[in-house]
Amino acid sequence: MGARHVIVRGSRWLVGDGRALNVWDDKWLPRPLFFKPITTKSDEWANLAVGDLIDCQSATWRIDFVREVFLDCDAELILSIPLYDSWPADKLIWHYHSQGFFSVYHMLISDTMANSGSSSVAVNSLWRAIWRCNVPPCTRLFGWRAAKGILPFAEAISRRVLSFPKGCSICGHMEETDTYGLLECPFASQIWQGCDFDAPPLGHSLLYHC
Repeated sequence: MGARHVIVRGSRWLVGDGRALNVWDDKWLPRPLFFKPITTKSDEWANLAVGDLIDCQSATWRIDFVREVFLDCDAELILSIPLYDSWPADKLIWHYHSQGFFSVYHMLISDTMANSGSSSVAVNSLWRAIWRCNVPPCTRLFGWRAAKGILPFAEAISRRVLSFPKGCSICGHMEETDTYGLLECPFASQIWQGCDFDAPPLGHSLLYHC
């Protein structure tokens, strides 16, 4: 994966006046790695701009409107975003800040694992890194299973069990993949926010201690 692609995947918009940002299509929520609402887009609000959610006179979010449009998990996240009464232009930023190295490492490794032409050397290096981590054996096993993509998330189970629902049983998102369940689900994000890391890339907690 090229450097430009890494930057695009790890970047999101910092909300200024919000006028140039489409609520559904642009990456503006502080929710790695997805950065978008979980709420399903409706025809009524298809062209909604982030600026439409803001009361410019008071420099606050339109709380009732936000709660009307979005699921609770999205609404709470939106209302936690600070606003500026000077109304600067929206700014594209790198989300991960001081822990950027580990987030980039995760992106490179995850793409390597997903690529059928991946080097066996890179894959073996990942396994060695996991098993050498100074963490309890159960944590190493969890990391190994996460890297192999064999954790029992709904999307993986649905490939083996006919008609098994793929949606997240916690938040209702349409597809519970390993990345979504570990990183992007708002409830998983809340757990990561209680940790010492600025960003929760897959395997971060393991690699940090290696």
